Amino acid sequence: MTTKLPQPTCERIFGRVSPEPMSGCWLYLGPLNRNGYGLISIHNRTRLAHRASYEVFVGRIPVGLTLDHSCRVRSCLNPRHLTPMLNRDNVLRGTGPSAQAAKVTHCPQGHAYSIHGKTDARGWRVCRPCHAAIPRKSRRRS
Repeated sequence: MTTKLPQPTCERIFGRVSPEPMSGCWLYLGPLNRNGYGLISIHNRTRLAHRASYEVFVGRIPVGLTLDHSCRVRSCLNPRHLTPMLNRDNVLRGTGPSAQAAKVTHCPQGHAYSIHGKTDARGWRVCRPCHAAIPRKSRRRS
């Protein structure tokens, strides 16, 4: 009886991608998690496929950094499309609610947050002139 040796990781990755000539993406054909990121099993451990691809073709991901898909395609494994960066910067480069809120520079009345803004106890941005205009009685109710 012969035991099957594990296939090298780079061959397993190449065996499960479909290169896109126009975008340069390497679209992963294996299983995806609920967020659309590829999953691959290496040494009996399930890992995110884009992280495995980066480590095989580029090297270790620096401690404290996450990988950003510059192509914005979550199932892409092309290491040229993966950039290590702080998670905060990765989130702000995206299109989610945090990124959208960070792009707002003025309150609804047109006051610039850079001049008139502050952060309240909840961590929300507040416009000082607009906040001062709210009657104190209604502030106590909230």
